[in-house]
Amino acid sequence: MKPKSIKSLLALALLAPGVLFAQTTAKTTPVGYVNLALGGSSSVLANTDSYVSLPLNNTNVFSGGVASVSGSSITLAGTPALGTLSDAANPHLCVIASGAREGLTALITANTAGGITISVPAGDDLTGVTAGDQIIINEAWTVKEIFGATVVPSATQLLAFSGTAGGVNLAPDLIFEWDGTNWIDTGSFDIADNVVLYPSECLIIRNSAGTDIPAITMAGTVPTYKHRSILDQVSATQDIGFAHTAAVGEVIGTSGLSSVCALGDQLLVFDNSVAGQNKSATQIIEYDGAAWIDTNSFDDVTATFTINSGVGYVLRRTGTTTVLSDTPNYIPSL
Repeated sequence: MKPKSIKSLLALALLAPGVLFAQTTAKTTPVGYVNLALGGSSSVLANTDSYVSLPLNNTNVFSGGVASVSGSSITLAGTPALGTLSDAANPHLCVIASGAREGLTALITANTAGGITISVPAGDDLTGVTAGDQIIINEAWTVKEIFGATVVPSATQLLAFSGTAGGVNLAPDLIFEWDGTNWIDTGSFDIADNVVLYPSECLIIRNSAGTDIPAITMAGTVPTYKHRSILDQVSATQDIGFAHTAAVGEVIGTSGLSSVCALGDQLLVFDNSVAGQNKSATQIIEYDGAAWIDTNSFDDVTATFTINSGVGYVLRRTGTTTVLSDTPNYIPSL
């Protein structure tokens, strides 16, 4: 991960355990740090799975306005003079930062000096994106880059869910393993260092060594737009790797989940401070149609349970594929 220079005149707040963000002026994108071993642990424990997510963006390389949209191509306003953004060794993501598709995040597959072509996520589209909407372009997080300078032992794995398998109690079907030099896709045996990772994904760091991995600290820019994710419903009841794209925790009752969940839907919570691999959920929060209930205590936790920043979850949901859109609670104060 490239080093980040943070010169802060104003520390806004230490808003959650392991999270700090700051900004230089009112017009500067806030920057910060997130500990990816949040959720009750200060490290990735030995012989343990740790559920994490990517709540911050990598380096911001451009922000500006949309001039026009044609299919999956976006022409940018002004004369941005973009460099190469579609190099597989240095991939970039585009975020629609305002308007009808605010929060939509997509890989840039080609670009010119004044425009980009993106791979729109399945289940979403650019309908309603118009001239004047804001665009942010970031370097993408990749399998290798999220670990930064943290030294991990050989055979450490990063597990993820493709979202294409139907059912519940799903095993991760994307597995990347560190061989001491590169990350390897265990399905294809290809080098996977530059495989792109997306916000709102649940990722699992599997430490198979007998010693802890030090907490992995991510430095990046704070999202200043809505969280937006596609909840793929492959089967009638579906487990979905889930994370809330925000720099600080969000109470479940204001996370937007109530608007896309039905009676009996659940959020499965995994405690990163509990040792073990292939762990069962330590807490299950269930929607009763009006409130979120802790199935252990039967308490209403709608206003008290926090979906933590930098942590991954599993959402067990019924219904059809839909879009979750939510404004993180810190945005109005930025």
